[in-house]
Amino acid sequence: MGRRLMNVSTDLKIPDVFMGLLEPYRYKAYEGGRGSAKSMSFAKVLLATGTWTPLRILCAREVQKSITESVKQLLDDEIEAMGFTDYYTSTKTEIRGINGTKFLFHGLGTLTVDQIKSFQGLDRVWIEEAQTVSAHSLEILIPTIREEGSELWFSWNPRNATDAVDQLFNGAVTPPNTIHKKVGWRDNPWFPEVLKSELEFDREHKPQRFNHIWEGGYEPQVVGAIWSMEAINRNRRREIPELERIVISVDPAVSDEPNSDENGIGCVGIGTDKRGYVLDDWSQVGTPKQWSTKAVALYDKWQADAIVIEVNQGGDMCRHTLETARPGIPIIEVRASRGKHVRAEPISSLYERDLISHVGSHPELEEQMCKMTAGGYAGDGSPDRVDWMVWGFTELFRDMLEVPRPKKQGRRRPVVGWQG
Repeated sequence: MGRRLMNVSTDLKIPDVFMGLLEPYRYKAYEGGRGSAKSMSFAKVLLATGTWTPLRILCAREVQKSITESVKQLLDDEIEAMGFTDYYTSTKTEIRGINGTKFLFHGLGTLTVDQIKSFQGLDRVWIEEAQTVSAHSLEILIPTIREEGSELWFSWNPRNATDAVDQLFNGAVTPPNTIHKKVGWRDNPWFPEVLKSELEFDREHKPQRFNHIWEGGYEPQVVGAIWSMEAINRNRRREIPELERIVISVDPAVSDEPNSDENGIGCVGIGTDKRGYVLDDWSQVGTPKQWSTKAVALYDKWQADAIVIEVNQGGDMCRHTLETARPGIPIIEVRASRGKHVRAEPISSLYERDLISHVGSHPELEEQMCKMTAGGYAGDGSPDRVDWMVWGFTELFRDMLEVPRPKKQGRRRPVVGWQG
């Protein structure tokens, strides 16, 4: 059973396996599946220890496009559940304690080296979903956190043996002064009843999903996948190079119901080095007005040269929707005449030839890519994120791939780099 820790300021309830979080280790690494109470236990201990002594705490992940993608809401919920509402004040972007404790929230993948180095003076760093953090982020972050008694906390559900966090803690040599635990739902005496039926369903009907999601095993590798995480990680970059052409790519969904496929929306560029770069993935479920507004906003963010859009489903309505959002915007219409997997194979070959890099991490896109096989998509739903990426790079590498040029609509903007 779990253990209750009594303190003058809190009654801290966590499973026994997380007791090591209260010990003075430099590295605290907890990996495992759903229902193990990893995130909740991390939040409880950090909030409690933040009342015992003033701490500067960074809650980080590789990709955080907004504060809603951070653990802030979880911490806010635990502040209320633990009776700390008089102790902590939660603003839009921070949480502050009356003793000077402060929680900060950042994505690591979009920060420059100098910005990461500005984190000097932190007492704790909690990296949530650490399976997505890049080796480059860790190489810069770890030596930056060097206050006396400072600690680095990692929580993750294992994804791949080649992921940086797995190499760090499951490699041949573990960092000194480390507590590393593999945890699971069996360790949680308060495992929610509502999750038990989902667990049993996956155990009986989806054994590979059960092993990964609930038991904390690595993601099952799709047999015959035309992309691999090894190739993606091998060419991943942090810095954006000088770009000579940038396009926004859109693959609109058929409908905009809550359970509809996503509208694939993203940005790719080709550098002066003639290599391709994945820059942004803004895919979402939404109405035509919502996806067109998002596409135009992404176009403005990157000062792109054109928007590439697949028109199979909407025909002229796709162009009309974009021109309603921004009259005269340069549009390149493309129409699919072959299956998704057939269109994807020439682009996957560019990855194997080390001609394409991802700037930062794009976990949802990368997951779809690694489920695309020569026979079709092996995942659930539609690979809309892969679709937009394939269309974008097909346009940028058109001459190399010997693809006929499609019809272009709208005014032509001067070609500009990502910096304007």
